[in-house]
This record gives sequence, structure tokens and C-alpha cells, in this order.
Amino acid sequence: AASIGITAAEATLVFGTITVNRLGVPATILLGGVKMMLPNMVKYPVMLVPITVTAAISGFVASFIGIGGTKESAGFGIIGMVGPSNAFRFMHVDEVWLRLVLIITAFFVVPFTVAYIAHFIFIKIFKLYDKEIFRFLG
Repeated sequence: AASIGITAAEATLVFGTITVNRLGVPATILLGGVKMMLPNMVKYPVMLVPITVTAAISGFVASFIGIGGTKESAGFGIIGMVGPSNAFRFMHVDEVWLRLVLIITAFFVVPFTVAYIAHFIFIKIFKLYDKEIFRFLG
């Protein structure tokens, strides 16, 4: 579940940063630079709302799929495919193709879809925050 949580944070930050920064910022976040957004999170704690919603929904779905891992793989998410490869190893499904479909669903489809929807809802409908809070401060 920890791998899904960091994947949810990555997905949310990618969608948040993609419209207010050059392409390098969301690409860096996707490749593992989530911590570079910590100054933004400290300055704008409301940023944690879409991350939390995305992580909760993604974790809920991942628990039904049966995503597992080790304590060493917990904080990696999709970085280096550590989370998905460990989930593949611990999944109790015999068919390889089904394992791959479930892992792609848990690590890519659900978090990125939920992050996009949550970001849209919190900006356009609830007007909870402005997209500028995702502008890289570093």
C-alpha cells in the first residue's frame, strides 16, 4: 500500500505541475523527484488534499487487487519499477498476463485517473486552490 501511496502523490503532483511549469518539472517528479515539491507543500498545505484523496482511493482499489510489497520497496512507487516488480512477485494470481493487467491498473490507471479527476474537481468545482500552488519554488 505504501508503494501505491507514493504513486498517488507522484500522479497528483504530475497533473498539478504540468500546466504551470516547464516539462522538466513533471518529468522529474515522475522519475522520482517528489521531494522537490516539499517547499510547496509546506507553503500550501492544501496541496495535501488531492494527494490524500488520490492515495485513499488508489489504496482502496489496490487492497482489493492484492498489491503487496516489502518494507524495502515501500517508498518507491513506480520509481525504477520497484513497487510494481515487488507487487508482481507477491501477487497470488497464477496467470502472468492477469498479474500484469492488475499491476498496470493499480499502479498507473487508477492513481493517474483519480489524480486527474481530483485535481479538476478541487480547482474547477470546489475552487479549493489555484493551480499556481504547484509552481516549482526551488
